[in-house]
Amino acid sequence: MRGFTLLELIITLAIFTIVAGILLADYPRFAARINLRRSAQEIALSIREAQFSAFAVRGFQSGGQTIFKSWGINFNKSVSDKEYTLFVDANGDFEYDPPPAAPNELVKKFQVAGTSKIVSLCAGLKTAIPDTCSLNRLDIIYQRPNPDTILKGNGSVYSDLEIIIRSPDGLQRTIVVWSTGQISVE
Repeated sequence: MRGFTLLELIITLAIFTIVAGILLADYPRFAARINLRRSAQEIALSIREAQFSAFAVRGFQSGGQTIFKSWGINFNKSVSDKEYTLFVDANGDFEYDPPPAAPNELVKKFQVAGTSKIVSLCAGLKTAIPDTCSLNRLDIIYQRPNPDTILKGNGSVYSDLEIIIRSPDGLQRTIVVWSTGQISVE
């Protein structure tokens, strides 16, 4: 006779149930890691969008005229730990000036996706001693045709800036921006 005995079927189902239980038990942590990685990549992509806009000489419509100025990204933890801004540096001060001070600088606001949030804004973790992670504000500015990036943390210029995001379960990712224009996610 060919076929499976009842005992073989029960053992197979038990093994399948154990494997499925192990996989499903780790699913929430797996989903949190994926969401955190996606959020970090979206932030890096937003920074890359500012860089591309500056180097591609992309104009910005403001008040009926097209502005061809520096483009940048602003992070301000004192305003929000889930929001950051793409801007055009209309007045040339290499910083984002929010409305009403400069109503024509705001291009787009981004939200950190999911449950992750920005926990630290740092400068000099890769190059400077001493480094600092107590910044409230970061401005990353790309000015054409200069290929260098202007990195400002609380108004001071640095050679590297780091944006650290964390998920509710404590996992974290770091987005590093260098003055040479390199952007990496660690």
